[in-house]
Amino acid sequence: MVYKGFFMAALRLFLLLIVGSSIAHQVYAEVVLFADDAQVSERNSLKRVVEPAEKLPEPVIRGDQRWEQNPYAYGSFAYDEAEQTYKGWYQSLNGGVSIRTPVLYNLSKDGREWVRPQLGLVEFEGNKDNNIVMPLQRLCSPSVIKVPEEVGGEHPYRMAFWDIRNGSTYDGGGGTYTAISKDGVHWQEDCESPRLVAEKRNDSASDVLDLMYDAELQKYVVHAKCWKWQGEKALYRLICRSESTDFREWSTPEVVFDPRAEDESQPQTYGMPVFKYEGQYFGLLRIYHKPGNETIEIELAHSRDDKIWHRIAPGTAFLPVGEKDTWDDGMVFAAPPVVRDEQMDFFYGGWDGPHNVGGRKANIGLATSTVGRLVALTPEGNSGAVITQLAAGEHQPFSLNVDTKQGTVRAALLDETGAEVPGYGLEDSPIVQGDHANYVLRWNGTAINAPLPDKVFLKVELSGDACLYEIRY
Repeated sequence: MVYKGFFMAALRLFLLLIVGSSIAHQVYAEVVLFADDAQVSERNSLKRVVEPAEKLPEPVIRGDQRWEQNPYAYGSFAYDEAEQTYKGWYQSLNGGVSIRTPVLYNLSKDGREWVRPQLGLVEFEGNKDNNIVMPLQRLCSPSVIKVPEEVGGEHPYRMAFWDIRNGSTYDGGGGTYTAISKDGVHWQEDCESPRLVAEKRNDSASDVLDLMYDAELQKYVVHAKCWKWQGEKALYRLICRSESTDFREWSTPEVVFDPRAEDESQPQTYGMPVFKYEGQYFGLLRIYHKPGNETIEIELAHSRDDKIWHRIAPGTAFLPVGEKDTWDDGMVFAAPPVVRDEQMDFFYGGWDGPHNVGGRKANIGLATSTVGRLVALTPEGNSGAVITQLAAGEHQPFSLNVDTKQGTVRAALLDETGAEVPGYGLEDSPIVQGDHANYVLRWNGTAINAPLPDKVFLKVELSGDACLYEIRY
């Protein structure tokens, strides 16, 4: 019932106001997303689905050099608007050579064809004609970002990475290190000991990490794999988070996602790159099927505060492993997306064998998704509806991001009693069909042209296999 939905929405708002106004603001935003129900007053007979990314069939970066035998996207990718160039920083796992785990740098004009720059920085087997920027031996997860000049000064490029410098992991030299750069090519480490030291504690960052800069918080943030410990025994993998205002002093990592907190049969996690979209946090959660076949694939996770996370559609891969006997049929590790125009590019490392198989080979692939179409609501049966309360004040025309496929969509405005606002009912709405990123709702041929009640709700009715991604107003 609408009354029940309104009561629950009001209760959620009251609780959110107690927690903090910044979260409450997100409930009444100008963009309604459906990764959770925080902006939903009522949802009937609609299920939440993830739209899997579309993978290119072949790798875009291959491990065909002795210093780059197994490139994979523990790393970062970006598009430089000034240079009209894609840039990639990633690692390789090499065998039988002098540099086991180098940090590599690569360039592309279209994201498909990559040309290794001959940097002349690091000598490898007698010459410097390679794309190595850091020659490390026990590196893992080099994660690179570029921050605004007012944040990074003359060193806007920042890197966080895992390394082991003294003996074994827990001898004091294992942990998270950092480096800075003026141009993303010439790097200098800015710490002699780890920023985050590896320890046998649940809140200790481990060897898989990803760096981001949260402009809203004005903080650097690392999301890392950590372990659930029982004494000296590591039981399974978790996700933890650490933050810093100056890139030097980092907070004690805090566990933000425990896959087995409520169900011990759930798979483990193997790290989670995080990116923001419309003020909300999305994670590329690496699902490690252990117990199971030990493959690793990507699911989407979501949070509104980067502290409480949930899997959007458990069991549905956003970036699955490939078909049997293909180049990425064992494990996939995605980097945060590169967003250009209406497309999101997800560069990912693919392995042709699972975690427990030796002798496997890695390359880097590309998968794409449409901006604003990561998550949708769609009918569980023949039809369903969602109701969301709109922010108070004057309203511009409402826009739907929708693909009706073989179904249809209609919309209505409701007052606080659940009654349709005269002139804006379902019968006044056109029957929407087709694929529309920005469909402006009109009732009786016109958009909103009259004052609305102080409390107004938008009801969207879907039939068939129609998908609703966003509401904007």
